[in-house]
Amino acid sequence: MDTQPGRLALQLTEAQLNSFLGKLEVDWKEFVITGLPVDLKLQIVNHYLQTEGSGLQGLTRARTAPTAQALRVAHLYEALERDYVTNGDKSVRNVRSVWKHHLREVFAEKPAAALDSEQLQRYIVARQAEGAANATINRELAAVKRMFSLARRDGKLRESPYIPHLEERNVRKGFVKDAQYEALARETAAIGLWLQTMFELGYTYGWRKSELLGMRVAQVDLSERTIRLEAGETKNDEARQVEMTTNVYKLLSACCAGKSAEDLVFTRTARNGRKRVSTIVDMRDAWREATAAAGCPDLLFHDLRRTAIRNMRRHGISEKVAMTISGHKTRSVFERYNIVDRADMHEAVGKLERGARDRTQHNSEGPPKKGTGSVLENSRNAGQGAGGVA
Repeated sequence: MDTQPGRLALQLTEAQLNSFLGKLEVDWKEFVITGLPVDLKLQIVNHYLQTEGSGLQGLTRARTAPTAQALRVAHLYEALERDYVTNGDKSVRNVRSVWKHHLREVFAEKPAAALDSEQLQRYIVARQAEGAANATINRELAAVKRMFSLARRDGKLRESPYIPHLEERNVRKGFVKDAQYEALARETAAIGLWLQTMFELGYTYGWRKSELLGMRVAQVDLSERTIRLEAGETKNDEARQVEMTTNVYKLLSACCAGKSAEDLVFTRTARNGRKRVSTIVDMRDAWREATAAAGCPDLLFHDLRRTAIRNMRRHGISEKVAMTISGHKTRSVFERYNIVDRADMHEAVGKLERGARDRTQHNSEGPPKKGTGSVLENSRNAGQGAGGVA
């Protein structure tokens, strides 16, 4: 039997090879076993046996990047997640979820260089059959597109497949009608001060749920009546500061009472009567309970964002100021939230009718009679007449 190091690994079965690799430390084991084909595993073991002998001390030196032919989509995802983590991108949780629940099963073991638009089209058809919206599928395909962009940037691939982009019908529809406000304020208050205050802030400023849940008492200046969202804590990574309305001031004063600067503004006590204060990790059940009791069970907390933008525009607040308050960076996204409801249309038609009546009345009166012009016109005519006599 040939016992040369370079031949020994080639005689191992896949089961023996995995058993050998299973003795390695966890991080190296995951790198080797996850998504690598047998031939590449053999190359790794060969390299190790040829350079390090039979011990495990220096095995990590064999950690070499796969060739373009051996590169799998799983490798591309690893680079994508690493890029998100390195840059501190808060969307890394979404990317991990997309990979775990949808992309991994379909694409992980596929050779990256062989992935084409036909395979992606089949993925789209399958996801649509599962009931996924086009916007959801586009977010998933965006992750695939980013994987290949990074691979090309890093010189791992020369080309990338065409990534389809589906048409999205993402006009925002949900918002709080004026008649629903009182019911929602009442029902959120019935659940807790924290939910009532979050509702009021969302309704007034259009702030996101994630921005509110992480707010600290230090960000609330009751003496100046201002609230500040810090840079890095908002979705667009830009700081925002607003002044409080009277109602917001009253609610926030109660939320912050007895808390230190580093405490969270929004906490709740156990609903079984205990006085234990806890942070709010998931508010979905409480929100569903409040909206159902208020008679609008389909309302999302994010619909408050659309409502706030609509209200600001209706009250004459400029687009630039409204975008600054709500935290929109681009006008195109802002416009998708700029809801026009039936009341807005009724008001617009009323203005048109008043304009038509004024025009009709003006036309029926005809041109002004002599001597009935404006003071300025009469004085001008008098001046012309005096000039003629002279």
